[in-house]
Amino acid sequence: PSEKKIINLLNLKKNKVLDLGCACGGLGLVLKNKFKNKNYVGVEINKRSAIKAKLLNKLAKIFNCDLINLRKFLKKKFKYVFAFSVIDWNVNYKLMLKKAWSFVAEGGALICTFRLTKLKSSLNIKNSFQYINFKGMRSGEKAPYIVFNSDELIKRLKKLDCSKIT
Repeated sequence: PSEKKIINLLNLKKNKVLDLGCACGGLGLVLKNKFKNKNYVGVEINKRSAIKAKLLNKLAKIFNCDLINLRKFLKKKFKYVFAFSVIDWNVNYKLMLKKAWSFVAEGGALICTFRLTKLKSSLNIKNSFQYINFKGMRSGEKAPYIVFNSDELIKRLKKLDCSKIT
């Protein structure tokens, strides 16, 4: 619901959109169908998901790579950069956040979601991971994620020199 609310506040019809961690491209399909957006670029590290995203949305440009290496393939900046639960999927979240911000055009926005707590951030993969598979099973590849301390995250975001954090 919170993602939907924010999306509805943005001018997404003609503006360029970058979706970091696009999975199967669901956001791109919403933008195409609801806002008639034809300027969608998705980035997905999981090859099977990237292939599916390309099949589901022929108008989209999908890159199968790590955000850390994306600059090699993509030079431009975007009005809107989405990172729904992707920055916290990497134990190197500080670099991920900087890289995500580097794709935002002047006057643009980075729209992110994170797992938050008031407790100390959890960097332990033994406690913070999810299985990656397409069947909902509790087996397969483990994907680590970070649970951010909310105050620590706000401090990190302020270091990006952005004009507004909401």
